[in-house]
Amino acid sequence: GNNGDVAVITATFKDNSSIFAQCSISIIDESVEDNVIIIEPLITEARQREPVSFTVYLCQNGIKQDTPVICNTSGADSTCFSIVRDGNIFTLSTIKVTTTPLELTFTVGDIHKTINVMLKALF
Repeated sequence: GNNGDVAVITATFKDNSSIFAQCSISIIDESVEDNVIIIEPLITEARQREPVSFTVYLCQNGIKQDTPVICNTSGADSTCFSIVRDGNIFTLSTIKVTTTPLELTFTVGDIHKTINVMLKALF
């Protein structure tokens, strides 16, 4: 079909064509590739003695990918936190409280996502 056309798919039972279901599909010019980095759960703070684990992955056209994600840190001094990685699961721990946010930038190819995490005291 052409852009703007509608394709209709009809399904029937072999022995009873009077029972059927239809599905209409709009034809578009071309699909747009959607690549985003997802962080689950999305964190904004990490407290001392309470490590926070989260998963980061590439979602390509709505489908989770197993592509390795690169993590770069900036902002807070490296003596204030530790980050441990197991595949695409990261565990962040606050070692020392700081008012400077920890900036975490996750990258897959040319796709980037940056979050800021405050490193806080337990109470």
